[in-house]
Amino acid sequence: MRISSPKRRSTKPRPTDAPVDLAALPPHLREMVRGLPEIPAGLMEVHEAYEVGDLLFTASYDPQSLAILAGQTVADRRRASFSHVAMCFAPALLVDAIPKDKEQEGGARVRPVEKYADCQFHHYPQHGFCAMRLSLSDAQKERFHKAILYYLGQAYNFRFLLKPHRTSGKAFCSQFVIQVLTGAGVTLKGITDAHKTTPSAIFRAARASGAIDVSHLYRDVADRIESDPRLRDALAQDGVRAAALSLAENQLALSSEAQSAYEEGRKVSTVLSDSARQSEQLSIRILHNATSAWHPDPTVQPPINQWDEMRKAIVAIRQVLAGSVRGETPMNWETGNWRSEHMTSFEVGDPTPHLRTLVRVAILLSDTTKKQRDKLDASRASVGWITAAVAHMPMDGLPMVQSLMNDNRDRLMPLFENFENLAGVLDQPWPDRPTRYPPKIAAHAKSLQDKLGQLEANLQGLWIAWQSLLDEYRGLDSAVGNRVNATTSRLKETPTS
Repeated sequence: MRISSPKRRSTKPRPTDAPVDLAALPPHLREMVRGLPEIPAGLMEVHEAYEVGDLLFTASYDPQSLAILAGQTVADRRRASFSHVAMCFAPALLVDAIPKDKEQEGGARVRPVEKYADCQFHHYPQHGFCAMRLSLSDAQKERFHKAILYYLGQAYNFRFLLKPHRTSGKAFCSQFVIQVLTGAGVTLKGITDAHKTTPSAIFRAARASGAIDVSHLYRDVADRIESDPRLRDALAQDGVRAAALSLAENQLALSSEAQSAYEEGRKVSTVLSDSARQSEQLSIRILHNATSAWHPDPTVQPPINQWDEMRKAIVAIRQVLAGSVRGETPMNWETGNWRSEHMTSFEVGDPTPHLRTLVRVAILLSDTTKKQRDKLDASRASVGWITAAVAHMPMDGLPMVQSLMNDNRDRLMPLFENFENLAGVLDQPWPDRPTRYPPKIAAHAKSLQDKLGQLEANLQGLWIAWQSLLDEYRGLDSAVGNRVNATTSRLKETPTS
């Protein structure tokens, strides 16, 4: 269900926020603040107004919207209030299911509000827009976010109120919202079947559940975004929004890759050998784990540790290559966690398509590893520069520098949990490494072996870069300690007047 853009209303320019009084700050803080980029007025207001899980209902009174309202009234046997519903994904980012048009792709997609006229909520009439905030715990918000990613990328469903053949794959706006709420473990009284739910029914159920009306926040922020070009530029450069958009885009790409590999395997129906069946089962399982397309319910699928999954992927790829030249007992494969209700176990004969899939997986993991190594090298250079500058810094600035570096190190440490287990696998010999492959698969198998070698080399380099970065942090701690000790000794030697 989609509505057209509302008619514009006149807006008044807003006064800018007062700048920070640098003179009132201590000298060392004044220098730090002066070096920070200016945060445009209104950016924090945007972050505070948008909250993950908010439900946004809209209606305009063009023919399409009126037709949707009339259909809902008949279906619900109650007067309909809204013709479309969307959800908040991140600051100034909405997610909804819409039909394809000239402006954008259809289906379940994430949309930046400043780019679309129908997201300018301050132009809607009083009864044409409402934002409702459910009472969600932090754990529910986390599951809500994961559920959005899980169902993102579905096509638009034009079979309104008709029972679907599958529980996901296509969805209209209110159906998509109920899919996400159900995946997040949030229930609304009176809502049972997603395909029978209308935007107005969700609005009534949310209001009955005690949801808070936060429409004024969204109207005020939309007004400010439209009237302030500097704020729109700041939103385009906002790191939080950029990370959320990147996450959504990567999820779409990786989910598409997983589904493509699955559909490719479904076309083959005959089992020719145990090694072929093993290759099929492992390739799809690795691809699911590599893309980290988690099920939104943590009780069904716990979060995936990237290094543990890389370790499993390397071991599995080695098994596939070894199994392609000698038959082994095939592994049992359980359905993956990306739209797993669509995926049933199947058997294939020709391992070539799955060797190609594993090549893509190895390239994906290798590129990811190389990018992380580059980031660690850049961080190591920065810490080294700070270490060299410690000797010339004012003493009152040293505690702040040390605190910032400790915080950065503490944030990095969880990212490399279980890395030692992966490094242990890389150090182990591979006794059954094949020296030749059957002619039919030789080209693809050798390509996979080469990509696996590149991945292992990049991971070894990443391990070295991580150890080097830790050494730089130790060097910084030592430099700060030496500077403090030298200054203390000098003060003791200086005679007092």
